[in-house]
Amino acid sequence: MRIGILGTGAMATALGAAWVRAGHDVRVGGRDTEAASRTALLTGASEHGSLAEAAAHGDVVLIAVPADAAPQLAKELAPCSPGGR
Repeated sequence: MRIGILGTGAMATALGAAWVRAGHDVRVGGRDTEAASRTALLTGASEHGSLAEAAAHGDVVLIAVPADAAPQLAKELAPCSPGGR
């Protein structure tokens, strides 16, 4: 499965690494592409980039950002995801 991860913190790292070990194709996206690159390296994700790129990559998307930012981010990026169109 293709999984997009929005965020670069502990939840993104833990779940991303588990999904990579399970054989999923993971792309990490962040506001800071350097942080996304580090998280991708830590998890073994195949790719990293912007939040929009990660949203567009995933059959499913994990929003791993602070709770108060998640609703607005989901609204903004829904058109980017395959299921949001």
